[in-house]
Amino acid sequence: MKKLILLFVTCAFALGAYAQEVPTMAAKTSSHKHTASVVKFWCPKCDYSSTERGDCPTDHVALIKEGDYYCKDHNNEISAQPGKCPQCHKKLSKMTAKTAGS
Repeated sequence: MKKLILLFVTCAFALGAYAQEVPTMAAKTSSHKHTASVVKFWCPKCDYSSTERGDCPTDHVALIKEGDYYCKDHNNEISAQPGKCPQCHKKLSKMTAKTAGS
């Protein structure tokens, strides 16, 4: 009887050890990889985009950071929050990839 119990305990221990989930290589690399989101800057007049702040090479206007708000008539009026243009009092538009060039 003691041998049977010892065999049962040994088998249970062995099965428990092999039943542990082994992480795959993809899971190991994804947990250590930190992906930083890339900030894009868009031209308010055309579909040009860049990862760096600057001017549009075609329209020669300042590029607007995606997510910022801007006046469609006065491209130099840019804000991080929604509101109205201080010059024409129109509602500021949010710069997204879909609104670029419109």
